[in-house]
Amino acid sequence: MIKVSDISKESIFFALWVVSLYAIAIPTWTSGEIIYVIGALSFGGYLLLKNIEGHRIGMSPVNYILFLLWLFFSAFLNDSLTYKSFSFAFLVVVCSPILNSKTVFEAREKAVTLFAYSFVFIPFIAGYCYVNKINFYGDGWDPLNFAAIFRHPMFLSALLGCADVVILWWIMKIKSRFFQILMIIVLLCSFFLGVISASRSALVAAAISCALLLACFFRLKRSLPIVLLILVGLYFASDDFFSNAERIRDKIEAGKDEKYGSRTELWKSGSASFRHSPIIGIGHNVRIYNNEKVVGRTEAGSGWLSVLFQTGLVGFVLFMSIMLPSLKAIWKYRNVERMQLLMSLFVFLLFHSVFEGYILTFGNPMAWLFWLLQGHLVLYSYNQ
Repeated sequence: MIKVSDISKESIFFALWVVSLYAIAIPTWTSGEIIYVIGALSFGGYLLLKNIEGHRIGMSPVNYILFLLWLFFSAFLNDSLTYKSFSFAFLVVVCSPILNSKTVFEAREKAVTLFAYSFVFIPFIAGYCYVNKINFYGDGWDPLNFAAIFRHPMFLSALLGCADVVILWWIMKIKSRFFQILMIIVLLCSFFLGVISASRSALVAAAISCALLLACFFRLKRSLPIVLLILVGLYFASDDFFSNAERIRDKIEAGKDEKYGSRTELWKSGSASFRHSPIIGIGHNVRIYNNEKVVGRTEAGSGWLSVLFQTGLVGFVLFMSIMLPSLKAIWKYRNVERMQLLMSLFVFLLFHSVFEGYILTFGNPMAWLFWLLQGHLVLYSYNQ
């Protein structure tokens, strides 16, 4: 049993920071954006102080710095340099190996692990809202646009995808068969709610990352009984799953005549503008939609395409130089128990961000998770 006296001030601070991340996504919190910014600044300031006090880990963050400098340069040339570029740079500095002391590494590990654990509560919150017909998105209860207490169904879907990964990891870690079965029921409920919130990208990313979690991070002999129990559960719940997948079917139907489905217009507009400026890009925080330049939106229907379209080939190459060490770390440390949860979540975000554009943003909690996990994986390699 955890005693109150054992809970450190640092843990309380990180818990409040996690709450502040959710604040921006809950519409009933009228000061949610202010809480979010205060939390971000407090977290960043805390790590900056830790970095000054701590012993440096021997690595050079030059590729991160070059990427940010190029992002500013591209935005300046495209007349799109706004406060959003500076806020995104702040996020990268706070989350990346630009701050690379051992104390910062340990603090960020505690913070991002606590953030990961918070996802376990999402299926319970969403399930309660679904049963009681609570929906803060739109004009009230609408099962085809279910977002629970959050601003948008897509955000709920992302949280539930993360929850799927964390719950499955927990199932693999606990030894009690009773609690494993109990958590499998929670996992199936989370997946069911993900079907209702109707993000295909989150469902596919969760399925792939969970499969990799079972296949790569744990031995097959250990995973097989869990897989069989999940399959049995899916079999008995399949009728409910398919009968509540109406919103997903509507999306597929709406985009079936388009080359890239519902993202066709976004990707076509972005690729057309990219061809006019392939080296420099169209500028950070810019989207081309219906042949019109929109400054203030980073949505390109894909985080990775956002990097390519907005920062050009040079920026994309610098971005890949940042990503590759973390991808190598996933394979190298796949059997390290301490890292398996965080690596599984990062795998989810790698696939999810292919279709959702939050990588270059500040005001999305998923961006914090993405860059914190990426930086942590890189620093872990140097901290051994």
